[in-house]
Amino acid sequence: MLVLHVGEPSGPSRSFEPSARWLAEGGELNVVVPNEGAVADLYREFASVEVMELEALTIQGGPLALLRRLAGLVPAVRELRRRIRERRPELIVQATVVLPAVGLAARLERVPLIVYTGELFPSSGIRSVAGRLSAWVAGRTAAGIAVCSAPVAGRFRAARVPIEMILPPMDEQDYASGDRMEVRSKLGVGADADCVVAVGSLSEGRGQDVLLKAMAAVRRERPGARCLIFGAPHPRPQDFRFTRRLEAMAGELGLQDAVALPGQVDDLAGVYAAADVVVNPARIPEAFGRVAFEAALAGRPTVSTDVGAVPEYLSDGESALLVPRGDSQALASAIVKLLGDPELGQRLAANAAAFARRSMTSREAVDRFAKLTSRALSGRALG
Repeated sequence: MLVLHVGEPSGPSRSFEPSARWLAEGGELNVVVPNEGAVADLYREFASVEVMELEALTIQGGPLALLRRLAGLVPAVRELRRRIRERRPELIVQATVVLPAVGLAARLERVPLIVYTGELFPSSGIRSVAGRLSAWVAGRTAAGIAVCSAPVAGRFRAARVPIEMILPPMDEQDYASGDRMEVRSKLGVGADADCVVAVGSLSEGRGQDVLLKAMAAVRRERPGARCLIFGAPHPRPQDFRFTRRLEAMAGELGLQDAVALPGQVDDLAGVYAAADVVVNPARIPEAFGRVAFEAALAGRPTVSTDVGAVPEYLSDGESALLVPRGDSQALASAIVKLLGDPELGQRLAANAAAFARRSMTSREAVDRFAKLTSRALSGRALG
């Protein structure tokens, strides 16, 4: 049984797909998703899919919001235990750390659990408390934990179970096959216009508002530059509010004709082909930062904030340009630098792509996950 916490494409759902297909080849795979969507459609190609609304322990609010969410764990655990007893899985995979109900239900039903996580949390505030609590539960209910970077592994220092480093595989999709003009033509971007692209869910933590401020400065240096921000808000009130704020900001900054928010996109190769520079303006700690490698495999350079695990895999001036989070001026300067120096951009992209081709393969990811699965099923890690 595989449990996912989002119904639209995300880093974990894409990264885990090769391992999920491997599980399906070995027997029946039942996938639980929170709602119908692109992820459900993808996994139906090789697994049975069912919908169950599970609230992730990601908190926007104060202590009362956290208490309400914790109270909601009781019925969630009860329902998950019922489903586990009906399906009698040999293994449960929780493809996120923020669904502690899954781990609790698995532990109570004595089914081995693997937590596959690529999440970091703020260092303070209620979201930090929720994150630490989720990691604590995972460390005490899982038979093994798969992580994508050292900062994520650090969340489980107290766990007495195997921790396996599994980098997101990048060879499942041809990111270099896009038509440069297809996306540009749809969105009214000329063939010779500078085009800055961001890809990711719309939220304050992803920092698209910082990118808008940076674009106002970029346009002073490169008046014809355009910005395409691809992604959709998660179905949370705060993210819907943030999306409306982005739309309003574009007008306030005089960017209404320079910025487009086309929403969720499936054709990532086309998106990257349309770009001259790809930007990751995240405020929140990045557990890995896969967008930079997707872009690199398409031959496009990235400007990223230096948050979380990003500096662990991307070197400033060698495989990307890194800037401090929240610094719109530094972001603008780096974008202008790459727009004006295509040779530098090509070198950065080539170096990042070489790392991806060498270290981020499906075979490596599946082999590492298979090793972790074997230990979990053998019972050696159950404790």
